[in-house]
Amino acid sequence: DFPEDFRYLPQIMEGEKPIVLSEAFTECFKRWSTVFDGFRQAYEAWFPDAHKKRRWLAQYSDAHGDSLPLPMLVRPLALPATLATPTQISHWIRCAEFTVPPRQRACNEISSWQRPEDILAVRRGSVQDHATLLCCALMGLGKNAFVCKGTVQKDREHCWVMTREHGGTVTFWETTNGAKYHLAGRWLGDFSHQDACKKMVDQRWAQRPVSSTWKSKEVIKARAAMRRDEHLQKMHELTTLPIAPWPELYKDSNIVVVPYETIECVWNNTQLWGNLGNAHPSCIYFDMEDDARSWLPLLREAELGVIMQEQGAAVAVGPSMQAYTAETLQENIENELKESIRMIRMRQGHD
Repeated sequence: DFPEDFRYLPQIMEGEKPIVLSEAFTECFKRWSTVFDGFRQAYEAWFPDAHKKRRWLAQYSDAHGDSLPLPMLVRPLALPATLATPTQISHWIRCAEFTVPPRQRACNEISSWQRPEDILAVRRGSVQDHATLLCCALMGLGKNAFVCKGTVQKDREHCWVMTREHGGTVTFWETTNGAKYHLAGRWLGDFSHQDACKKMVDQRWAQRPVSSTWKSKEVIKARAAMRRDEHLQKMHELTTLPIAPWPELYKDSNIVVVPYETIECVWNNTQLWGNLGNAHPSCIYFDMEDDARSWLPLLREAELGVIMQEQGAAVAVGPSMQAYTAETLQENIENELKESIRMIRMRQGHD
């Protein structure tokens, strides 16, 4: 017997047109853009020193130029026995060459994405590609893993990986240097996401005073016209905002120093959530499935069905290179380097 929560995927009936991916997600992208354009304006009105260039990315362009949701890039990896631990995986990911697309280098904005199989084929990719691949690999180990998009110093857009662990701990995985940052008490710690989880989230919000008019046009207009000294005089009003940091998370015992300055989006292979809370990733909770006031999901029921239909099999990763093959490759590389050096010296008249 199937479990009670089992759902059949939508099927194409006879006479119906097949789903066109380029059209299936148009409406959700419009909704997303509308919500976060207004949210950004309200956030900057209350926090005038906040980052001005935050982007809540939700889509990428595939090889055909179609705009697709970022969760479609994430698929678990079928890993060999030589990649059986997170430490081995983290080292393996860092061995792939890091590249920066020209537009991303010039504008500090993420401009392109690769599929996991393409990254494995060319053995190189941008920081967002490394984060995607690491997330897929950790999912292959059974981790509750997500790709995170935010910013680092100088408003540079950046991606890293987050895993939610037992006991309520959240771990950030940085692909550029292999560092891990453990943030205790940042989610409920319940993987079931039952009704009890939503009740606990409601209790969390009930203990916090929240203004209901903070995003109204009149309030935003008044805040935008305020001088800096007026902002300072009304600092106490910030504690009533749903976008203010959670007080218990910036106590001395809970402060964690991370290299990330903002976080906008979090996603796995089935859903993408946009951050409706404070911009700093160490000052918020990560109960995405249970806290609709802090995290906005991109995909609705019909769009989730399309995602599930398009999800392919796990990406297989081949076994590690044999010692003889590695030695042969090393010898060939050394010979090519020696020949190149010899040719350069001949052109310069040294030999």
